[in-house]
Amino acid sequence: MSYFLLINPNAKKNKKTAGKDIESYAKNLLGNRILTYITNSKEEVFNDFPRKFIKSGAEYLLVSGGDGSLHLAITSLTREIKDCSSLPKVFIVPSGTMNILSKTTKLPKNPLKALYKFYV
Repeated sequence: MSYFLLINPNAKKNKKTAGKDIESYAKNLLGNRILTYITNSKEEVFNDFPRKFIKSGAEYLLVSGGDGSLHLAITSLTREIKDCSSLPKVFIVPSGTMNILSKTTKLPKNPLKALYKFYV
């Protein structure tokens, strides 16, 4: 299995380290099976991320950010991937301000604990 971690460095819980702690932890857990992408702007997520994700061939998309980051990532992917059955399995690494979706799904509030929950 292969994984793609999209990191919003401006998300509330990522600001202190610009997402580098999440990136490092993910690489420790998943080794060379994960490709990480730290974004610089919404435009980059909308325009560049889908091509990078498709090229990676990853089966799982992990999004480190908040509800907005998740929405933008999925929206940009569905613009490029027309067949919904080809969309990846998505996991939220709650790093935003409100994290409504991750609260609803009862994920740990701590991004690293949530990432570990995905791993096990």
